[in-house]
Amino acid sequence: MEINPVPYEGDNVETVATGVVLAYPFAILRMGMGHLCGYVGITEAHPLHGCTYSTRKPEFSKLIDGVKVADWPGALPYIPIFCQLEGEDYSLDVCIPVHGGITYGSKGNDNDLWWLGFDCAHAEDRDDPKDESYVREQVEVLARALHHADQILSEKEAR
Repeated sequence: MEINPVPYEGDNVETVATGVVLAYPFAILRMGMGHLCGYVGITEAHPLHGCTYSTRKPEFSKLIDGVKVADWPGALPYIPIFCQLEGEDYSLDVCIPVHGGITYGSKGNDNDLWWLGFDCAHAEDRDDPKDESYVREQVEVLARALHHADQILSEKEAR
């Protein structure tokens, strides 16, 4: 599967890598400030299609049920603890165990795909810039989480 166009284009954006992981297209982009971002595309059939990082749904709690912080390689360990407001549903950004959580959700430049992504421009990244190898690993984490979400959330919708 050819990944073109990529999820985001701009004057100072460089496409570092594209490909497919677990049947999901992915892209790694270097932004104008020098940091890398990773994206995975999902089709309209995926239950997270159309969701942004701030989308809140009751069923998102199923995505983190039984998950321990140690199971989230690269994710910021405090995210699921501090980001749920009392009495409110979890937002998508804290339910996907990827570096810094989901920070991007948009149609991008492709009419068929919805792109979910993360960035490596968090405060703690200044002292430890993430390289392409690390971002590729996190793209795989994101793809696995999206596959898991598709299974968990589609099962609920089918009932």
